Amino acid sequence: MTFPSHVVVAGTRRAWSPEQKRAILAEADEPGTSASAVARRHGLHSSLLFRWRRAVLAEQRAAV
Repeated sequence: MTFPSHVVVAGTRRAWSPEQKRAILAEADEPGTSASAVARRHGLHSSLLFRWRRAVLAEQRAAV
């Protein structure tokens, strides 16, 4: 009996549009909110939110 070397369990990866990312990041930047609470509300891991934030900052620095 042969077993497959790679098994895909579920397609859990979602595609977020740049507009959605900006809206979620703006929500996380509001005073009195925490990034982890915003991430939970949108079904994200907080590390993804911080990765998006770093990417936006890198884009802004490259544009200058």
